[in-house]
Amino acid sequence: MAEKRMFSKMIVDSDAFLEMPLSTQALYFHLSMRADDDGFLNNAKKIMRLIGANQNDYDLLVSKAFIIQFPEGICVIKHWRINNYLRRDRYTETQYTEEKAMLNIKDNRAYTLDKSKGKPLGIPVVDQMETQNRLDKNRLDKFNNNIASAKQKLEVIEGDNVPKSSTKCPIEIEKEIDIEKEKEIKKKKPLVYFPDDEELEAVFQDYLKLRKKIKAVNSERAINLLGNKLNKMASPNGYFDREIAIQLLNQSIENSWKTIYPLRESKKSNDVLGAIKEYAAERSMNDSRRMYEDARIPQNGLPASNEFFDF
Repeated sequence: MAEKRMFSKMIVDSDAFLEMPLSTQALYFHLSMRADDDGFLNNAKKIMRLIGANQNDYDLLVSKAFIIQFPEGICVIKHWRINNYLRRDRYTETQYTEEKAMLNIKDNRAYTLDKSKGKPLGIPVVDQMETQNRLDKNRLDKFNNNIASAKQKLEVIEGDNVPKSSTKCPIEIEKEIDIEKEKEIKKKKPLVYFPDDEELEAVFQDYLKLRKKIKAVNSERAINLLGNKLNKMASPNGYFDREIAIQLLNQSIENSWKTIYPLRESKKSNDVLGAIKEYAAERSMNDSRRMYEDARIPQNGLPASNEFFDF
């Protein structure tokens, strides 16, 4: 049996083929790849399981006459001889000779059933167009039923918060309602990060509002990182100082920063530090002068020597 298969554009580019779902088209290609040299195979269900196709895809191929179904799970690709040309030295006849004898070959090389020898399983008694219409109607009804079911689950009885119709047990419904209530509460009520300090909490909430205004991300992870950074910067001696924390937050709010930075030294503090240094230097000089004067005072009626105090 040959290992390579071919496909005719006349078949796969037709409107009838392209109008089918992609899963149905894929099933046609896989069935054709695994068929024998006459286009027969007996493991269509196995192939459907392998590629994730379903029975509706297979039934659609039968109804559109892309495959012909026989009893005992045997089927044949209707346009097999249009798709494939095999040399005689590479051709191996199918083992399903009885089913092959039930077929005729049309002028365009497509298989057709010889009605005088009976009808294979899977070919409907009604005409093909009616079968297709019925399949499309069934799919449409199933789709509409799914939409209606989804709408019914979304409808809520006023005051009870219980879906009007649902296949779930009451415990599962109650759990879902509790989860939805928790989500609504979280949306309406902001989270509290410093419950023991109202002033610090208010400043932190103002900072989060600023971050939202300047389009910074206030995700749970981002806020946790901010909190850790604030705790670290506000604990210079290993203990959390709320005053430093408030100053850090206010500094970020005043400068519209997305994160927290160390406190800046103000000009006033620099001036105070300079004054202290100047005062200390002046006092040191006065103390030295006073020591010098004390050393020049006469001791025992004799003037002090200038040998060691000659500046």
